[in-house]
Amino acid sequence: MARERAISLSVVQRLGLENLLGEQKGKREELRCWYNVRQKIRINSEEKRKYLRPNGNGGMVFDDVAAEAADTAGLFQASLTDDEIRRLVKLGDSLELACGQLDWLEPLLQVLEAKPAD
Repeated sequence: MARERAISLSVVQRLGLENLLGEQKGKREELRCWYNVRQKIRINSEEKRKYLRPNGNGGMVFDDVAAEAADTAGLFQASLTDDEIRRLVKLGDSLELACGQLDWLEPLLQVLEAKPAD
């Protein structure tokens, strides 16, 4: 059985990671990993209503009001396998990103890269 590690994620990290993983293309095995991670971190309907606003183009955006609410939200605990963590770190190191994405991604990668206390 794969060893799992509890990872604390903010709302912004969950939204960013869910979207980042949803944009990935690749072979089925790799995509299955991203699908599993997205299922573990996905925001629910109540959170969507609380943190996302319609953008007028049929999509949703994370606006200033939502960002303020997210700042006061507690952290979400997700259990990720060692393989999922390894793949997420590798993905984070290999992507071309906009600098603003590092606001939420870099702290997450630092947590993922830290050695777990056994």
